[in-house]
Amino acid sequence: MAGNELSFGKTKNISGVVISGENNKVINIQMDAELMQKYLKGSNENKPGLNSNIIPEDIDDIKQTLNKMADVFEKYDKSKEIQVADERITKTDLKIKKAILLKTEADQLWFDHVNKRRRELNRTEHDLTELRQGFDYLNYNRKLNESYTLLEEINKAEPTNTEVLINMAKLLMVLTPDDPTDEEKLLYKVVNLINEPKDDIEKFQLAQANLYLSVSRRPFNHGAIKSARKMFDELGRSEWVAHIDNLINEDGQNTGGNLQYNNQHNFQVAGKWHVDITDAFRSTMTMDLFPNGGFTAIQQSFGLNLSANGNWNYDFNARTIYFQGWLNGMQPFLMQITIQNFYNDGFQGIGADGFGYRFVRIG
Repeated sequence: MAGNELSFGKTKNISGVVISGENNKVINIQMDAELMQKYLKGSNENKPGLNSNIIPEDIDDIKQTLNKMADVFEKYDKSKEIQVADERITKTDLKIKKAILLKTEADQLWFDHVNKRRRELNRTEHDLTELRQGFDYLNYNRKLNESYTLLEEINKAEPTNTEVLINMAKLLMVLTPDDPTDEEKLLYKVVNLINEPKDDIEKFQLAQANLYLSVSRRPFNHGAIKSARKMFDELGRSEWVAHIDNLINEDGQNTGGNLQYNNQHNFQVAGKWHVDITDAFRSTMTMDLFPNGGFTAIQQSFGLNLSANGNWNYDFNARTIYFQGWLNGMQPFLMQITIQNFYNDGFQGIGADGFGYRFVRIG
């Protein structure tokens, strides 16, 4: 093992073994090594649909283990990496993952509150004002601010880390919605740093930065937004292309596609749907979304079938469906899809996992 690495052994559900790169001292850390390997791999390679990576019940375990990893880095400051089975994580990666997990916790607060309010209201359609009533915005904003503080610390040490800059900008869009200047400053820096991207990762980041800059103010900057669309298209990210087409269509300048989202094509959630997913395996789902807020689903992916059941909730203002339930009757999961537009007799959406979802009603 290299002298600047730490390693977690492949221990399952018991502990991880850390080896100090300086003197090979062995330290046992209580952790779920299998869960952490899945999380670290999943946070880099999102899985679509029902086969999601982070579930609510895992958040506390993941957070505790990430904190223990941070303690190891603090104690052995010459160590550069931690390895969990085949997945490696640097000190910077660790802080980014902690920041993203805090954002996930904030989102979970909202989801749990919405489910509680749905049960209290006891009807299928709700006004967003009703759903917001009693929400703990103080705790929600605290988690978002903690996430931003972590990213800010990284930014001070690594001011050219474009992944950090983009995540900071995305948080500022939520934290300071009435002041676009703070996120714009960060996004312009990203554009200047990777104006000539050297790989697909940088090209995707540049496309994101151009998109967020183009919609930070009204009217939209259509030159920048179409530049972002071209890059997403070249990267094969059809869900982002559909999202941009919807934005342009709503702003009054159609790109030429058959794109509509108006009262004639409102997304009525309840019913039976065929869903195509834009993952590498072109997975599909059949979903029954019941008027009482329950659902069942079957996902077919690469010869495997996954089944799920649980509850759904639809935020009509944000056009976002939230799913929470059980995968194959055993594993809890969480899924979130925002409906972007109506296109060729179906509804195009983008998931929190970054994949595109196309809903076609079949019943």
